[in-house]
Amino acid sequence: MTGFVPPRFYFLSICLLFCFCATVSGQLAKHGNIWHFGNRAGLDFSSGAPVPLSNVNMDSYEGCAVYCDADGEMLLYTNGGGTLNDAINGTRDGIIWNKDNQIMYNMGSTEGGGYSAAQSALILPKPGNTNRYFVFTMDHVANQGVAPYLNSRGLTYFEVDITANGGLGTVVTPNLNVFKPAAEALTAVPMADGSGFWLIVISYATNDFVVLPFTATGVGASIQQARKDDQFVNIIKAAPNGKYLCVNNEVYNFDAATGAISFRETISIARYTFSFSPSSQYLYGFESDAGLKVLRYDLRADSLDKSALVVSTDSMLSFPGQMQLGPDGNIYWIEQTEDDFMQPIPPVSLSVVKCPDGLQPTLERSIFKYDTDINNAGGLFVSLPNFADYIFAISPVTDTVKQSICTNSNTIIGPGPGTSGHLWSTGANTAQINVNQAGTYTVSYQDACGFRVRTYLLDTLPQAKVQLNVSPITNACTPFPVTLSISAPSGSPILWSDGSKGDSLKINAFGTYTAQVSTSCGDTLLVYTIAPPLFVDQGNYQQTATVCGNTPTELIPEGLGDVVAWSTGDTTATLNVTQAGEYTVQIINNCILRTVRFTVKKEPAPMVLILPDVSIDSCFTLPIVLKTSVNALDNQWLWSTGATTTSIEVDQYGIYAVTLTNTCGSVQDTFELLKNNANCCFPNMPNAFTPNGDGTNDKFSPVFKGCTVEFLEMNIYSRWGELVFQGIYPNELWDGKNLNGWDAHSDVYYYVVSFKVKGGDLERRNGQLTLIR
Repeated sequence: MTGFVPPRFYFLSICLLFCFCATVSGQLAKHGNIWHFGNRAGLDFSSGAPVPLSNVNMDSYEGCAVYCDADGEMLLYTNGGGTLNDAINGTRDGIIWNKDNQIMYNMGSTEGGGYSAAQSALILPKPGNTNRYFVFTMDHVANQGVAPYLNSRGLTYFEVDITANGGLGTVVTPNLNVFKPAAEALTAVPMADGSGFWLIVISYATNDFVVLPFTATGVGASIQQARKDDQFVNIIKAAPNGKYLCVNNEVYNFDAATGAISFRETISIARYTFSFSPSSQYLYGFESDAGLKVLRYDLRADSLDKSALVVSTDSMLSFPGQMQLGPDGNIYWIEQTEDDFMQPIPPVSLSVVKCPDGLQPTLERSIFKYDTDINNAGGLFVSLPNFADYIFAISPVTDTVKQSICTNSNTIIGPGPGTSGHLWSTGANTAQINVNQAGTYTVSYQDACGFRVRTYLLDTLPQAKVQLNVSPITNACTPFPVTLSISAPSGSPILWSDGSKGDSLKINAFGTYTAQVSTSCGDTLLVYTIAPPLFVDQGNYQQTATVCGNTPTELIPEGLGDVVAWSTGDTTATLNVTQAGEYTVQIINNCILRTVRFTVKKEPAPMVLILPDVSIDSCFTLPIVLKTSVNALDNQWLWSTGATTTSIEVDQYGIYAVTLTNTCGSVQDTFELLKNNANCCFPNMPNAFTPNGDGTNDKFSPVFKGCTVEFLEMNIYSRWGELVFQGIYPNELWDGKNLNGWDAHSDVYYYVVSFKVKGGDLERRNGQLTLIR
């Protein structure tokens, strides 16, 4: 850290990312189980809490690094680099030690990083190779000189084969420079696709970010990205989830997929001592360089500066050093307190923030004290190991609650008081929610010491069947006594409206009665009303109806009560009849018997044909009278000419139509009056016939006027194209039967007629006809 003389007090640099659902496995944290730092200081977190170590060879003033295997066993550690004799530290060698505290590689004072670099080293596993580790080193300011910075060591790496030398490891690629000029600051973030890491440093020439990809093929080309400010940087911190960076008083977004960095906000903090919490939601530090108060910043807030929360109001002055997240989820920092400076040779204290992701974080000062080297920076070190903090990212603590609820009954679930930041699978953000259905409900929240996820597995209690039973009533006019009884789970309390508590109640009066039944799923109110009959005078009621032809008509008593019996003996609610006459039905309503009399008259279904008032063999000469085949008085006629008489006289050729209407509906017939041809011969094609055997219009055939027919072929088809009749002689008329000799149904049919009259040509007619039965 040459070029930056540490003041007596520092102010914490705050950088925070809210990431509740960290997914990195807790197993990764074992890579940081052993710490070697400072003046032969060490910690072992294998038991879950830090335990001081002895027999440590670490010699560091500021930067150092250490790395363990997946089981938490030490692999190697380093101070990152050395320095020539200077007034602060003296002459120091940069060294990489193996797990037995033996020197694996001596960098001397000319290789690797700088002894006084704030983040002089960082150890990462080589992507795709579990036996190789890269020791990245960072130079300190004193070696940079002036532009063009020819003395800068910048970012350098040493590749270690950990399987060599009997498992103690050997440096196989020493002191390979990958970027310069750079000094002091060094961190790394895993790539989003898991293929490697992003190395992040600061260009000494521009004070901008420099990002380099580190993959299975090695370290790639550097990418320089601008910073908001151009002030010198000592330390870079990356959030454990890799989504945020913090340098000095600047907070940045980081894209682990592309390595892109974007500015978020400037906050009022110092630049040296700061650390993210394991969840990446908070960042901790001192209020100012004087080190009086510890603050917590929350990246969920719109304004980071306004989110500052005072965690401790201790008035103890402090000379704070580096701050580092630990494998136990707590945050540690090095400091020299007022009490330390009271000693002849001031020791260095290790302090801690416990439960940094909880609602109630606590500070413990000077949990351990370490001897200092009077020949090194006047008896001071400010170092803690530099890690890529992704290994300390945590997942929320999870638990499951099983509970039974009642169908359609509200039940309150939730972690309750003392928690915050709730987010339910339903989208709610309250501490508790009301549910009325079985299912799975999940809530993420924060309690006193961290983040949790709780899953509620709710099933439904068997439905408590509650039912009111009424004894049979044989006489609605005098029903009493009537017994009401309750069916409910055994032991369910029952309270009747008269104050009794038995499971049955005998009533002797009209009125409304209630019973409140209590079960494990709440109270059910049952209500029974027995109303007195309405006594009215008995009387007869008249209704009329019409039967159209042979089509049944339905006799429906209009809203009078329940049918007892019809005069036909039927007991149905309605009656279908096909004959005219008088019908009666008895109906009971509120204990009064009434009789309804139906007068039914029968109307023929309407049927009409237009007939010319001349002989069928005569030629049509104008004027001519057209008349209808029906002339009953209760029918109504309407001709296409507007006439309403049963016949009309016309003096023009053309098509004439008449509509016949009666109670049972309407029918229509048309007649084409053709101009006489030379021999006065033409066919008239009826459009309907009635094969009912009454001697009128019983057969269908073309009607030829005043000519001799030499040839006639007639085919009749159903509406589906099925041939139902075929005649090939002039005297073969269709009598309404199909080819099987069965009566064809009333319907619309299609005819095709081919004919030849004497002296004429073969002609053809087609069209529709209606068979009416």
